[in-house]
Amino acid sequence: MEARMTVCNMSIEMGARGGMIAPDNTTYDYLKGKEYAPKGKKFEEAVSFWKTLQTDQEATFDKEYTFLAEDISPMLTYGTNPGMGIKIDEAIPQTENEKALAYMGLKSGESLIGKKVEHVFIGSCTNSRIEDLRLVADFVKGKTRAKHTSVMIVPGSKEVERQAIEEGLDKVFERAGFELRQPGCSACLGMNEDKVPSGAYCVSTSNRNFEGRQGPGARTILASPLTAAATAVEVPLPIENIDTDQIIPARFLKSITREGFGNNLFRDWRFDKNENPQPDFVLNNPIYKGKILVAGKNFGCGSSREHAAWALHDYGFRIVISSFFADIFKGNALNNGLLPITVSEKVLDQIFQCIEEDPNHRFIIDVETQTLTIDSSNAIHFELDEYKKECLIKGYDDIDYLLSIKSKIEDFEQQQVIY
Repeated sequence: MEARMTVCNMSIEMGARGGMIAPDNTTYDYLKGKEYAPKGKKFEEAVSFWKTLQTDQEATFDKEYTFLAEDISPMLTYGTNPGMGIKIDEAIPQTENEKALAYMGLKSGESLIGKKVEHVFIGSCTNSRIEDLRLVADFVKGKTRAKHTSVMIVPGSKEVERQAIEEGLDKVFERAGFELRQPGCSACLGMNEDKVPSGAYCVSTSNRNFEGRQGPGARTILASPLTAAATAVEVPLPIENIDTDQIIPARFLKSITREGFGNNLFRDWRFDKNENPQPDFVLNNPIYKGKILVAGKNFGCGSSREHAAWALHDYGFRIVISSFFADIFKGNALNNGLLPITVSEKVLDQIFQCIEEDPNHRFIIDVETQTLTIDSSNAIHFELDEYKKECLIKGYDDIDYLLSIKSKIEDFEQQQVIY
């Protein structure tokens, strides 16, 4: 029912005079027992009347739209009105509203993923229902607030606040480093001291992102409560002994080609038993999208299946960094265009800490010089066989390499003496 209220609320932001959803059993169940709802027989009479409030069969509309919820990706705004929105993994489009981009400090073609966010606000009349707070609490349980981010959670009403405390959600937020504030408008429109500093980014679950709304010069990025929660916490993957059955479970090894395995990479970690994405797994967090996977030691142990390297490559990874790789996996990776980089335990710990502090760090891998550089720090040297280096640079597998030196092989054979 709360979600319906949000749809009706947001229809106003899209220019409508009002939003209305026809009542049904969900509506009646929600109203039953409420303080100002009819009681007893009068409630039954009211339900009978409400059931007559349906659209006439012959009614016509200027336009009809059909949306499937499962087809809707998480969205973010990039400008200074709610209509300037994109899918979370899309680049900022070309726009005539250059003033808005200048205010936001953004450029067309840029991605919002990895943008450093200093503030997160989960509140407003639109997205601070008890179900929103439950969703956020479930996601952040066992996690901690990113060091560079402050988080305010403001319940939508005293009733929501009471429910949150009764259910122990306040304790979950406290352990995560989130601040639970009093119900009210708060940072939605920069009331009291709840303002975002000038030039700072705030991922906000409010419904408006106009210039200066959250404070003079504040840069607001609108998002859902779950996306905002994901922005506020760190999700590293320092797991050791990741074996090939965890990388690609055996039940998905049904293809004789190399394509399609990426869909099932880390399948049992990425999805629950109902095939829903696990929001707390690193690959389901849009902040951590990239071509470099950083993992704990002894990566790729277990069976010798080549499909593990295929799955990682098909998903989009081109490099895996760890302190130790299983030997067979390492060979399979190099044979399939995937570069395993071995670093010391100390360096690996430093890399994990670096990512936790700011996922926006830039990793530069130079295969030619065999160096790893983070931002402008000192280059870290890694070992790489000269033959495999040439194959990686030229995009060769073993057969491609042999074909590239076919003439040399033929010349060699002709020079041999046959007895």
